Amino acid sequence: MLTERQKSVLDFIQREQREKGITPSTREIQSHFRFASQTSVMQYLAALERKGFLQRHAGKARALITPVQKVRIHDVPIYGQIPARPMFPRAMARSRFGCAAIQ
Repeated sequence: MLTERQKSVLDFIQREQREKGITPSTREIQSHFRFASQTSVMQYLAALERKGFLQRHAGKARALITPVQKVRIHDVPIYGQIPARPMFPRAMARSRFGCAAIQ
């Protein structure tokens, strides 16, 4: 079970991840919640990690993984290109160029 403040910190991390594509730094979390020091942030992150709501990669900046990031990603194949001018039907053979990842 999370405390009210732990839930707020986790929500902030998830929102920043969704909106900016990266998790916030400890200084950004400190600034947002007006904590006196980064030690407070580290204590909250450690508590979230202990309770299973967060994973951290030691020694890497912004390396927080939240449950939102564990959503399965599917690959959708992309075929062909959009020509700059009309092509003849026989030249429009399907060829695979890659995949686009979607959630």
